[in-house]
Amino acid sequence: MKMNHQRKLTCIMRRPRGAFTLLELMIVLVIIAILGTIVTINLVGAADKARETKTRANMRTILAALKMYRASFSAYPPTQGGLQLLAQQNLFGQPEVPKDGWDRDFDYYSPAPESEFVLISYGANGKDDGGNKDEGAPGDDIWAYPDRELP
Repeated sequence: MKMNHQRKLTCIMRRPRGAFTLLELMIVLVIIAILGTIVTINLVGAADKARETKTRANMRTILAALKMYRASFSAYPPTQGGLQLLAQQNLFGQPEVPKDGWDRDFDYYSPAPESEFVLISYGANGKDDGGNKDEGAPGDDIWAYPDRELP
């Protein structure tokens, strides 16, 4: 009897595994789902940050063009058609006015209530959220002024 029992144990131990168990497959799927969620969350935030960075870079380009215009004409261009006037004079190095990171036109007002001009991007939602987010206002609007450094 003892010999027969040892033979069964030996056969069981030597038998090759042909497939994964259902539990092993479920654990792998859960790990993949968790990793996928983490990657997706990080990519969504990265895309918004990249658009904001592009917006700020394009605002700096427009600010530099506005300062060049002012140096030549002793005034900033008017609100109506002001940015297009800069493009016509090739102050951007390209024939059209740069757009924000969401591919929308900037709003430009000259004169502005508290400054000689203001340049505005309404951010991801494209709506006026009531102020500059860099000054603590709610929303995602980005405003640029001639006398303040753009973060």
